Amino acid sequence: MSHVAPHFHEVDMFLWFTDNGLSPYWALSNLCIREFDGYRKLTYEIGDEVWVARMNYNAETGIAPRDSDPIQSERAYEFKIHAEGPGEQKADFVFSPRWDGQKKPDGEEMKRPWCGGEGVQIHVQGSNLTYDEYLFILQHTLQAFAEEARTDFSRRYFNRPLGDSNIATTELYVRLVREYAKKLTRSTGVFYKIMHLLSEEKDAQWVYKGDNTDIVGKRHAFALDPLASSKLVENHSLGKRLKCYHPKYVRSKESRDDPLSSPKFAVAFHKSLNTTEGIAGEYRSGGSAVKWRDRDQLLREVEETLINVLRGEVVVNDNGLVRFSSEKVRQEITAIVERVESFVEEGVNAVARLANVETRSAADSAIQRWMNKYGASFEEIDEDGGKIRFDTVMSTLASSKVPTLEDVLQEGFDAWCNAGRDPAVFTCLSYVVKNLDGTANVGGSVGKKITW
Repeated sequence: MSHVAPHFHEVDMFLWFTDNGLSPYWALSNLCIREFDGYRKLTYEIGDEVWVARMNYNAETGIAPRDSDPIQSERAYEFKIHAEGPGEQKADFVFSPRWDGQKKPDGEEMKRPWCGGEGVQIHVQGSNLTYDEYLFILQHTLQAFAEEARTDFSRRYFNRPLGDSNIATTELYVRLVREYAKKLTRSTGVFYKIMHLLSEEKDAQWVYKGDNTDIVGKRHAFALDPLASSKLVENHSLGKRLKCYHPKYVRSKESRDDPLSSPKFAVAFHKSLNTTEGIAGEYRSGGSAVKWRDRDQLLREVEETLINVLRGEVVVNDNGLVRFSSEKVRQEITAIVERVESFVEEGVNAVARLANVETRSAADSAIQRWMNKYGASFEEIDEDGGKIRFDTVMSTLASSKVPTLEDVLQEGFDAWCNAGRDPAVFTCLSYVVKNLDGTANVGGSVGKKITW
C-alpha cells in the first residue's frame, strides 16, 4: 500500500483578533444586515477551485450591547459564515464581539475566556484544511461577499490571530486498507501493545472503547491523558485520542474506487483529554487548550504519534528540536507486530522468547517495553541464533542526543536477564540498525557491543 501523508481532518479553534478593535465586527454587521438583509449564499472561485458559502447571523447570543454601541436590539448579534470547497473541505466561522465587562441581557456578567480590550473572537471549526488555510479561505470568502455587495471589506481585518488564541481540537488521519487496519485493533495489535505498555505506569490514565457492529474493528478508540501520552513518545505532553474506524454505513467489500470502503486511522488532540484530573474517554468540558503560538508543537506531537503508531520513519531529537530523519518516509505501511501463526503448539513458547510476539507474563513485560521503546523486532529465529532489527535512528557518538547503540543493547540485555532468560542467547544475536542520518543500515554482533 502506498503511504499517504497525514491529512488534517477535524479542527476546533477560538481565534482572537484585537488589532482593529471592533471595526471588523461593525463591517460584518454592515455586510450581513444592511447589504444582505441577514442572509446570502454565493458561488465563487479561490484559485482554480469552486467554493460555495453562505452568510447569516445568530440573534440569540446572550450578549447584551453597551449603551454606547450602535445596536438597536437587546442582544448583540453573532455573524456566521459556512464555506465548502472540493475534496470535502469545509469551514465554519462564528464571529462574536468581545469587550471587557461583557454582560448578559439580564445584567449578569459573562464569564468567557478573553484576552482583554475590544476585539472579535472567531470560533473556527471545519475539516480537511490546515490552520493557515482557514485564514486564507476566510480572507477570500469575505472579499467574495464584499464584491457581491459591491462594497469594500478591509484586508487588514482577521489577518493576525493573537498568540493566546486557543486550539481545542486538532485531528490528523490516514486512510488504510482493511488488512493494515486490522493490525492496529486485533488482539496482538498496537492498541493492545499500548495497554500492555501502560499497565504498569503509575498515575497514567487511558480509556479503550471498541465497537465491532457490522464489522470487526468498526470503531476502536484509545483515549490517553497527558501522562500516558508522555510514556508512549518521549517529550510528548498532550492528551490525545487514537482511533481506527469505518464510516457509519460500512461497505460490504473494499474497493479502490470507493475510498469510504477503507477505514481511517486518526490521532486527535482534544482539550477534554488534556487534563490530569481524570478523563472520561469521551468529549466533555474541562482540560487545557493549546495556544495558537504553540500550534507547530501541537501539530508535531499529533503527527509524530500517528506516524510512529503506523511504523513510519523515526523521529530524531536534535538539541531539543524534533525533526524527522532525512530518509523519505517509507512507501509502504508495515505492521508493527506480525502474528506468528505457522508454528505448532509446542514451538510457540520457544519462539515467543525471541520473536516479537506478546506474552502474558510479568517478567516479559520489561522486554516488551524495551522493544516498544526502540522499535526493536526479532527476526530469522533458528537454533543458531537470530537478528534484532531496530527501526529507531541511533548514534555511535556518546555526545549525541540520540540514544547510542551500546546503551540500547545494554538496556535490552538487562531486561532479558531480569526476565530470567539465558544471557548467552542474547549475546549470540546479531543486530541491524540505521545510521544517525538514516542513509544506510549497519550491523554486527550484539556480544561485541555489551558488557556481561
